[in-house]
Amino acid sequence: MYNQLFYIKSSVVNYSIMKPIIKFIACGLIIGIIFFTSCKKENYVPSVVIPPQINLSTSPRDSLTGQEFIFNELVWAYDVDGGGNLYIGVENRPELFSNNNRPVEVSVKPDSSNTWTIAEKFQYPNSSEFVYSIYSNSLFVFHNPHIFPWSADTHLAGKVFSVKVKFL
Repeated sequence: MYNQLFYIKSSVVNYSIMKPIIKFIACGLIIGIIFFTSCKKENYVPSVVIPPQINLSTSPRDSLTGQEFIFNELVWAYDVDGGGNLYIGVENRPELFSNNNRPVEVSVKPDSSNTWTIAEKFQYPNSSEFVYSIYSNSLFVFHNPHIFPWSADTHLAGKVFSVKVKFL
């Protein structure tokens, strides 16, 4: 009986000692789980930096380069403000003629013809029958004054022409 009493007593002692240890371990596990789940790192995604596009061209490409425009039914008229010169004009078109240094090819033709005649830029000397000038957001075509004096231009007055402008 002593053995049984000793066994019961020792098991009570073991049970009374083990009970706080189990509680301590369980409490530590619960605290550890709470700590690790509350301190869990967010899914960190580093920001992606996209480098700016670098244009290696020394000058931006002109959106008009390679385009061609034809202006029909332009009538030769006298310029009352500029001394009575005879001209045809495509006026007030800043989207086309705001840059008078842009390289262009200008051609003219009577509406009764299929043949285009190239006009040269209005500068001396030139040998073209027609010359052009770009200013004030407009294109003006004249009969070459170096070949034909202004007074000889009367045969063009009232005639209908077309102008073709190709941006180079």
